Amino acid sequence: MNLSERNAMFRPLSSMLMLGFKYLAWLNGLGLLLVLLCALGLIATDFSPEWLRFPLLAFSSGVLLCGLSLLWAYLAQVSLFTQFLAGYARRTHWVPLTCMIVAYCLSLVAFLVGCWLIVYLAGASYQASDDAAGPSSEAMPYSQSGDANNNFIYVGKERTVQFLAVR
Repeated sequence: MNLSERNAMFRPLSSMLMLGFKYLAWLNGLGLLLVLLCALGLIATDFSPEWLRFPLLAFSSGVLLCGLSLLWAYLAQVSLFTQFLAGYARRTHWVPLTCMIVAYCLSLVAFLVGCWLIVYLAGASYQASDDAAGPSSEAMPYSQSGDANNNFIYVGKERTVQFLAVR
């Protein structure tokens, strides 16, 4: 068996392995993009930007762990390929293979945690908006400035506040 036949034998295995890493990297990357778009205000949400740092941390750690597992996969493939070319088997590929599997699983867990945090924030935001739409939502907003004279007009039907010029 010459070298080109050996390469042809390993090509489908490596392409299938890379497909799994691309899939997980895309999932974490799209989650990261969604969180960034919500934080920048390009997607209108009721999320406070400081609460978005937890899903941002989860998705970015998922991308980092996916890249780390890809590095370990490369080291495992190099070790297996050199063993195949040398003609005798050693167990040096088990360490990078184990590290690759652990990093890949942690990347998947980071994606699931990021999704859970986004759903939790959406639920908390939805619940807070339901609480605000209760019977007390038609009340005039509280003036935090402490001035006795109000510098705004509250329109209850439209639920808007119009600020007046201070003289």
